Parts: sequence; structure tokens; C-alpha cells
Amino acid sequence: QPFVILVGGNARTGKSTLAACLRISFEKQGFQVLQVGLDNWILPEEERRDNMNVYDRFRLMSLENDIVNLIGGETLKLSTYANHPERNSLPVEYNPLNARVIIVEGVVALSSSKLRQLAHLKLFTGVDKDTFRKRFFENYIWRGKTMDETALLFEKREQDEFQLIEKESKLADLIIN
Repeated sequence: QPFVILVGGNARTGKSTLAACLRISFEKQGFQVLQVGLDNWILPEEERRDNMNVYDRFRLMSLENDIVNLIGGETLKLSTYANHPERNSLPVEYNPLNARVIIVEGVVALSSSKLRQLAHLKLFTGVDKDTFRKRFFENYIWRGKTMDETALLFEKREQDEFQLIEKESKLADLIIN
């Protein structure tokens, strides 16, 4: 069974950067590494409803089953999440064959008890609220939202995402700020 690392934390806190650094470090030591981005499970904006929270947007139950199967040796074929209006979704394949290390990174990486039980190391990335707000606004303005749209979205996400995910820091082996 591969060594499984979960990297969770709120949006814009450096999860992908940390996961990439870990992957590169392991590869330099000769390990074959599979890095899995959980953003590829996010529902497209046009399929979301107002009453959905972060777990609904990430399709947590489906994601959980897929990652359990991946760790068990099954190849996954998905489409990438198009995070900008000018980007298209592309096919992506996660093949765990020969992977000695699997790094699963995403906002909800620590949200599943099943995944936490399979993990050998659980990491949480965090930033202070002001930094989170700044990065959030920069990201959504880049994605074509107006300041007003971004402010409304920030208010909603603060309730149905930030506070829920922040609590999961207690489930991590190590918190990286």
C-alpha cells in the first residue's frame, strides 16, 4: 500500500504549492508519486444550488469513494475543473500503479473520516483571515467576478466553507501557516 498524505485547508492557503513541493522532494529521493487535486471533483458553477455547502460543492461522498478506490489500486478518469471562464475542462487520469506515495490535496482533504483512516500523514495549511480575504478577492476578480459579486460570495463562503474547514485543522498531524 502506498504512503498516503492528505493536504487540506481553506482555499488559497498554499495546499497545491505544499503538495507540489512534497512531490518534488519525494521524486528526488527516487519515489514514484501520484498527486491528486480534489478541485477536479468540484461541481461546475452552473450546476450548484444556493443551499450547497463546501462538502456538496466538492461532491464529498463521490470523491471519498473515488479516492478510496484509487488508494486501493484503481485508475480514475475525470475531467479537470475549469476554474476560469476562458479555460476548458480537460481529461485527467490518476493511475496509482507503482506509486509509492499518493498526495491528496484539496479543501476537503481532511473532511472524510474514511480518507483520514487511510492516511499516514495529515497536513493542514492555514492563513490568517485578512490574508484569506485578500487572496479570495484576487482570485475571484481574476475569474471575472465584480467586486460586489465577490463580496457576496465571500460572505457566503465564510459561513458555508471557511468556518467548516477551519475546524478540520484539529484533525491534522501538522498545521502549516
